[in-house]
Amino acid sequence: MQLHRAALCLIALFQFGHAWDHVSPNQLEQTLADNEYLLVALLIIASPKSASLEPEWLAATADNDQHRLVSIDCTANPDTCHSLPSVQLFQDQPFQDGKSVAVYQGPRRAEALTHFISRHKRPLFTALKSSQDLSASKVVDETVFILFGDRLDDHDTDNGPTNSSDKDAQRIRVAAAFSILAPRYRDEFNLGFVSDAALAEQAGIKDFPAVVCYKPIDGDTVLYEFPSGSGDDDEDEDENLVKGLDDWIKEASRPVIFELSTVNHQRLLDRGWPIIYISSPSEPERQKLRKTLYKFARSYYDSLATVLVDPLDFPDLPPRLGLTDPETGKATYPCGAVHQLSKDRVYPYPADLPINSQFLQQWGLDVNQGRIKPWTPPGITTTSYDDLGGPTKVATGRVSMRSNIPGLKVRVGGLDHNEL
Repeated sequence: MQLHRAALCLIALFQFGHAWDHVSPNQLEQTLADNEYLLVALLIIASPKSASLEPEWLAATADNDQHRLVSIDCTANPDTCHSLPSVQLFQDQPFQDGKSVAVYQGPRRAEALTHFISRHKRPLFTALKSSQDLSASKVVDETVFILFGDRLDDHDTDNGPTNSSDKDAQRIRVAAAFSILAPRYRDEFNLGFVSDAALAEQAGIKDFPAVVCYKPIDGDTVLYEFPSGSGDDDEDEDENLVKGLDDWIKEASRPVIFELSTVNHQRLLDRGWPIIYISSPSEPERQKLRKTLYKFARSYYDSLATVLVDPLDFPDLPPRLGLTDPETGKATYPCGAVHQLSKDRVYPYPADLPINSQFLQQWGLDVNQGRIKPWTPPGITTTSYDDLGGPTKVATGRVSMRSNIPGLKVRVGGLDHNEL
């Protein structure tokens, strides 16, 4: 199928449902021509993901009058679905040669879907020229990064910052670093810039340039502290600035409670801190758990990560965390576990305890003080751990998730990825 115009298209694999707005492949081409922004779901039969998506898809449809959401029934159009990757985003170009603009890896949640569309409707950088623009931008998304400085293309950098002060040179380097990193994060965050120093001062920015992360979902504001130049030359300093800013973006964007995705899971594993996984296939239940555990997660924000998991996206995660019944292979939801990455130990949360801040905090304290044994993966030899409050014999093994992240890794641009 050759589509001649696709301003914005998200394609996902889900089951047929009565509420979907189906179009045929031929109708899709015309629909794309008639709608500047279009969200498209490719549906397959008997997938539990469709039941999970349907209410959120309908909510996203009801909340958006500026673009249309449609679907294709893959049972009636198998060739079309086979020819397209499973989760793809295309913008301002046709489906050609398997090339994608972006991959949607967010949760099946209405707000997440609409935020994703809105990010791609905006320019890569949104120019904020007034206090009203700035105020609106701070809350336009769940996570927002704003550069208080000059965009790179405001300067002629071919020959470096000739005849510029050290402050001007720093502004150019900051703008260059932000411009390099911005395309990497367009799918996840809203990006803006303020070039007016007076407007920046009104916003409480004392040092110009600056980069600030706003997280309205948690009410947090994080300012990036630029390091003093330490490289042997300008090139080293620029590389250090880009790396430092990139590391900071990953950390500053960390919410109080995560919705697990393949992207942020890898970041959490790379971070190496303890992770508390709370799993449920129900979006309403996950949102309820988010409210219940928010105080706990906020209290321990600097020492561990609290993560909500949709097991439909990470089907291999519950058994890796010891949360499934050995006989049936099924988990009882909601359920949870702690992965202590520094020692590669897993501690399943007791199924007979309620999942709330009070019980989770007490149980976590018992884990931290060695009063609870790690989970024993099947078929692993026994080892003695003196740090568990005494010479307790427990069976353990490496339960590393770094080498094979649980969850769905999609086929992108003709390249095969593992589907766990």
